[in-house]
Formats: sequence, C-alpha cells, structure tokens
Amino acid sequence: MDLQLHIAHYNTAMDNISHALDKDRGLAVLGFFFVVGDVDNSYFDPILNALNGTVLNATGTPIAEGSVPSFSLQSIIPTISSLDKYFRYSGCLTSPACYESVIWTVFESTIPISNTQIDNFRQIISHNGERMMNNFRPTQDLYSRNVTTSDSNFTQLSTASHTTQLPTSQRPTTQTPTTQTPTTQTPTTQQPTNSATSITLSFFALCVIVYQYI
Repeated sequence: MDLQLHIAHYNTAMDNISHALDKDRGLAVLGFFFVVGDVDNSYFDPILNALNGTVLNATGTPIAEGSVPSFSLQSIIPTISSLDKYFRYSGCLTSPACYESVIWTVFESTIPISNTQIDNFRQIISHNGERMMNNFRPTQDLYSRNVTTSDSNFTQLSTASHTTQLPTSQRPTTQTPTTQTPTTQTPTTQQPTNSATSITLSFFALCVIVYQYI
C-alpha cells in the first residue's frame, strides 16, 4: 500500500468543526486505498500541479507553498456504482488528540495512480520540514468495537452535487480496520451533505496518507 485518501466531514448539528472534534458521532470519514500502475491519473493533476509549490528544489530547500483550487471530489474517487462494498466502524481521529468521534467508512474499491504521481506526493514538505512520507498512525487494538460490512444495498454517494448518502445496510464482520494519520491539506470547502443515517455532514478536509518504499 503506497497511498490512502481520507475525505473528512463534521456533523453540522455541532456549532463548528472545533466543537465536533471530540463529540460522539461528531465526524465522518470516507477512506479509499490506491493501486499503483504505469498510467497517470489525470484527475489528480490539479492537486499535484498546485502542490508543486511545496516540492523540494534541487538544493533541498522548500519552494513557496502552493494552494489547491476547487475541484470535483467525485472525479477522484471510484465510480458510484462500484461503491457498494465497504467496511464501517466507530473509531478515532488518526492525528492528535485522537478523539473517539469518527464514523469510518472504508471502501473496497480502489483509486488508480502512477508511480510518478506518488513520487510527487513524496516530495511534498510537511509542517515539520520533512518530506511527507509515513504520515500514518500504527494499527490500534479493536477494543471490542463492532466492525460492519455492507451488502449490495447501496443508496447514493455524490460529491459532485455536494450531497452524500452513506451506505446503510451492514452485517457484522471480524475484520479489524487499519487506521492511518491524515495530513493537513484542505483544498476546498463544500456545501453541507446529507447521510442516510439522518446526520447532516459538512466536508472540511481532504487528507492524503503517503507511504515510503520499503
């Protein structure tokens, strides 16, 4: 696994994102894994072109920070028809202070990306002045949490129109999820979205988890 994407939302029943961070069901995150190939994924060009401003130059000095323009989230995730298989559990934020406030939905469908594009992500400088690699949290104990998996009854997920209905039909499974640590990149702000569980969500962050070659 070389790259992972988290699309984070907060519950708009809370006053703001800060208030939602440590509240039960305060956050919801959609997780996607990448599959590496030889062909570039052109839908990531706006992100990589904008983040080129944070790539190390030839002397190892960070260039001026870049900003990511607005883009369609639906363009970078798998097609809606392929999002019928997923795992869901109540878990934690994967960055300090790791509040137990997140409803995680991790999809089986993967996102294609090239080795060249992943190398570009690995050149980005994080807040600590080092290249953005291995920014993940170690796997945590399940602590008797229930992990559920979907069946084929998938309702709707559409980020293009800024409305989200999360899958609702689930059955228990014994698989233990892996949690990772997101970065702080926030490319755009979306309008509130609706879930099938009657929780109104608002998008607040797009997070990329980058792994170093072993």
